Amino acid sequence: MMSGKQIIHIATLVLCLSVTNSALGADDAAALLKEAESLLKEAVALQGGWTSTQNLIKSAQKQLAGGNKAKALPLAQQARAEAKLSLERAKVLKENWSVPKYITDQ
Repeated sequence: MMSGKQIIHIATLVLCLSVTNSALGADDAAALLKEAESLLKEAVALQGGWTSTQNLIKSAQKQLAGGNKAKALPLAQQARAEAKLSLERAKVLKENWSVPKYITDQ
């Protein structure tokens, strides 16, 4: 069952991805990718980076390098959103995870 926080995060993700792409350009996609890479790097440092985020970043970079802004932008937006979520999840796990008792009680 999803918590209230998880529902809010999903709603935020949906809103982020629904931004009108026509108002944004290649510079925006590049900035989003830079932010996504930075957030992912933080998540990886906490052992919480997602490979799907790295794949999105690579795909967006490839589209941007090929001059396809229309395809690069939504990929960059999704990469940034996933990177934020992966970092948030990594922080939660770091703060709340512990070794299960069935392992420590032996």
